[in-house]
Amino acid sequence: MVLWTCRADTISPAPSDANAVPKAEKAQREREALAAMLAPLPNAEALTTLAEEYGLSAEGRFVKALDKLDMLLQARRYAEAQGVNTEEFVASALAALDGEWAGLTGELP
Repeated sequence: MVLWTCRADTISPAPSDANAVPKAEKAQREREALAAMLAPLPNAEALTTLAEEYGLSAEGRFVKALDKLDMLLQARRYAEAQGVNTEEFVASALAALDGEWAGLTGELP
């Protein structure tokens, strides 16, 4: 699940404020990227179903929380290396992590 969602993001990257697109359009782009990436595989349908759990099932929410943690760590590292202000990304990741982790530990097997 992690690999597919991250790879779909590289094909359809998150827009910056300068070129922001509506969330629905971004989600559609990611679905299309995922479908194109998985289409050649014999188990594409099963993999697509699994990837669609991102953020929904307990495991999917755990993966989403890890994705936000990765964003947080990358923003901090970029800020240190480049000397730029990444606090907007840090705040966004922290807010998402707070929501994703809430009650999750009791749901995982």
